[in-house]
Amino acid sequence: MVGRSLISISLSMWVALLAAAPEPAGADCGLLARVDPVQREICNLRSEQAHTRQAAARALGAMGAKARPAVGALIAALADESHMVSREASRALVQIGKPAVGPLLERLGRDRVHGAVSQTLVRMGKTALPALQRAATHRAARVRRRALETIGGMKLRAAVAVPTLRRALSDRDPTVRAAAAAALGEVGVRAVTAVPALRRALRDRDEGVRWRAARTLGRVGAASAAPDLARVIAERDPVGSSARDALAALGARSLKTLVQTLKNRDPKRRQAAAAVLGELGLVAAPAVSDLTRALEDPAPDVRREVARTLGRMGARARPAAAALRKLLKDRWILVRQAAALALSRIQPRTKQ
Repeated sequence: MVGRSLISISLSMWVALLAAAPEPAGADCGLLARVDPVQREICNLRSEQAHTRQAAARALGAMGAKARPAVGALIAALADESHMVSREASRALVQIGKPAVGPLLERLGRDRVHGAVSQTLVRMGKTALPALQRAATHRAARVRRRALETIGGMKLRAAVAVPTLRRALSDRDPTVRAAAAAALGEVGVRAVTAVPALRRALRDRDEGVRWRAARTLGRVGAASAAPDLARVIAERDPVGSSARDALAALGARSLKTLVQTLKNRDPKRRQAAAAVLGELGLVAAPAVSDLTRALEDPAPDVRREVARTLGRMGARARPAAAALRKLLKDRWILVRQAAALALSRIQPRTKQ
C-alpha cells in the first residue's frame, strides 16, 4: 500500500509540473520542451511569430554556455527571414561562446548563411581566432578564403594572426592569396612584418592578388615598397590605381621614387608618377626643379600631366613659370591649355 501511495504521489507531482510549465509557442515539441528551458526555446525558434522566435533567441543567449544544445538551431536562425531574429540569434551564439565556434566554422563555406556566420565569428573575436587560423589551412579553398576574410573582419584584433595571413599569400589558389592580402590591409600598420611577402605579391600572376597587395601596402604605410609600387603604377586599373593611391598615401616618403620614375623609359609610368606628385600637392614642392625639366618630355601626355601638377602647387611652382610659358606654343592644344591653367594658378593676375 505504501509503494502504491508513493507512485501515486510521484505521478501527481509530474502531472502538476507539466501543468505548471509554460506551453511552447511553436509546434508540439513533446513533453521535454515543457520541462527543459533550452528545449522549450529551441521549440519556440520554430514559431510562426517572429517576435516569439526573437524572444527565444534572446532567452537562449541569456543562458550562455548552458544553451549549447541550441547552437544548431541558432545557426539555422541566422538565415531567418526576420532581420531581428537573425541578429538576436547571432548575439546568442556570441554569448554561448566557444562551444558555438566549431559548428559555426562547419557552416562557413555555405552560401546561404555565410555572411551571418562570418559576422558572428567576427563578433566573437579572440574566442574564434585560433579556430579560424586552423580553418585557413582547410583542404577546401572556399573555406580557406572565407576564414581569411573573417579574420580580416576583426581588423586590429587580428594582429596576432599576421603570420597566418602572410603564409596564405603563398597559397596555391589565387582567391585565397587575394583574401590574405585584403585581410592584411584590414589589420593595417600592425601587418608591417608581412611587407616583404606583399612586395612579392605585386608580381603575382593574378591581377586580383596584385591590386589587393598594392592597396594593402598603402594601408600598412610601407615606404620600402615604393619602388615596387612604382613598377606597377601604370598597369590597368584596379592595379594601377591602387598603386598610385598607395604611393600618394606614403606622402613625402614616396617622393624620391616618384622623381626617379619621371625618368623611366615608359611614358605611361612617367605620366602616372607626375599624376601622383600632383596628388601630393605642396608635399611635392621639393620636386619642382625635376618637374620643370619634365616639361620637356617628348610625350605630350606627360607634359600635360606635369603642367597640371605644377599648377596644383600654386606659388611654390613659380620657378617653373618660364618653362610653362614656352608650352603656351606647344603643338598639342591640351598641353597648351594645361600650361595656361597652371600659369593662372602660379601667377594669378592682380586686379587693377
